[in-house]
Amino acid sequence: MLKKWFPATFWYGLGILLVLSLPFIFTDLDLIISGWFYQQGWIYGEAPLWFALYRYGTLPGLLLGVGGLIIFSGSWIRPAWQPQRRAAAVVLLTLLLGPGLLVNVLGKGYMGRPRPRDVSTLGGTETFLRLGTPGTPGRGKSFPSGHPSVGYLICVLFFLDPHSRRRWVWLGTGLGYGTLMGAARVIQGAHFTSDVLWSGGLTYLSAVWANQVTPESFNFHALRKWFPQNSHFKKAFIIFGSSVLLVGLTFFFLLATPFYKSWNGQISGEIPRQIRFQVPRDYTVIRLNHRSQPVPVMAQAEFQGFGFPKLSLHGDWRTHSTNSVMIAELKLQLNGWVTEKKGYLTITVPLGVDVFWEDAVLNSQTVILEDGRRLQPPSSQPEKP
Repeated sequence: MLKKWFPATFWYGLGILLVLSLPFIFTDLDLIISGWFYQQGWIYGEAPLWFALYRYGTLPGLLLGVGGLIIFSGSWIRPAWQPQRRAAAVVLLTLLLGPGLLVNVLGKGYMGRPRPRDVSTLGGTETFLRLGTPGTPGRGKSFPSGHPSVGYLICVLFFLDPHSRRRWVWLGTGLGYGTLMGAARVIQGAHFTSDVLWSGGLTYLSAVWANQVTPESFNFHALRKWFPQNSHFKKAFIIFGSSVLLVGLTFFFLLATPFYKSWNGQISGEIPRQIRFQVPRDYTVIRLNHRSQPVPVMAQAEFQGFGFPKLSLHGDWRTHSTNSVMIAELKLQLNGWVTEKKGYLTITVPLGVDVFWEDAVLNSQTVILEDGRRLQPPSSQPEKP
């Protein structure tokens, strides 16, 4: 029974994956590799090639999945497409199981591994977790890497192409393209190397399993009384079901669209001697800077992550004075559907202004001063430069 569902190629692939994982489990190799690309920021990740792969690299996998859905659905209406029905089903099952369920739902949702750019030794505030070390579910979404898994989807054609030589070309193309996308994410500080390794491994194993369990033919005899061979109801049902799946796939990929939104605002009027800040709790890091030259109180907010396209960010300062202390409340609203976000807020004040923080701010996020100190609650005294 086990061999029927999991062939030898599955166990070979799983064994290789586990062996390659050992250095990342027992050493800080992930941290070392990511450190090569961190130079007080992830400046190498801004190169056009890596940015293009980040924004558009999933398109080949998306087109392959949509093509599989169209062929599988159409094969029930157009007899000429029936020979490709099984191949289309394997592609769809691999996409839904690998990049869909295992990578983006279970892995990212429950492993809780912080991304490299969120780790304290690489400019963030989180603790580094080695491969296999569970974190807080939902707090980190580094493991495994989502973008490369869609690139590795091309490997499924290795199992479907009947030409012995060409199928190895598909395997090499899938492994190469997925690894290239993974390199982009490592260079950008979004994923560790082992995240990419498991992204490819889970996608490959999903393809092996999907190819093993998908039947050679789809003859649902029990449903024939409901769907006569040439009935209009059968065609309408298939079109409706395919449309729902297509919309679902499209929605899934659109929710994985990367975004970056920023907002800049300043407090006009006379500069006070003391300010107490009230800011939203949506930030990973808040940085406080003092400037010696006369400057207004300014804020720069940045959000990045993944969500539905056409997100918008709006902000405004609201101020009032109490006992000679200005209360400055920052209102920010990110409109749209978001699956993951990280917020960074930089506040700049003139030299000599005493800054207070609401305890609620310090209890929920990290405030970093210019000298690298991190403020911890309670904040009963003002922070001076």
